[in-house]
Amino acid sequence: ISVLSNLSDPSTLGGKIALAFIATFFGVGLANLIYLPLGQKLKNIDKIEQYQKLFLIESISLLHEAATTMLIEEKLKSFLEGKEQKEFEEKKNEKK
Repeated sequence: ISVLSNLSDPSTLGGKIALAFIATFFGVGLANLIYLPLGQKLKNIDKIEQYQKLFLIESISLLHEAATTMLIEEKLKSFLEGKEQKEFEEKKNEKK
């Protein structure tokens, strides 16, 4: 906008264009180096929190229904990933 405001004086045009280019460069740099990674990190944190809340809600609802311990174990085990499920089963078998 600064460049377009005073087109009658061509001697200042180069400096204003350079300033606009540098400002654009810094804006793109900040977006790609700071704000986009930060936004992705916040999205990941939000997903984890949603998953934890869903786990908590499922746990409480199963307790409220007075479900058996085996049913509670099986339903809550579904929240674990494959590797975590195997580790859980191994620890469970060690206790027996």
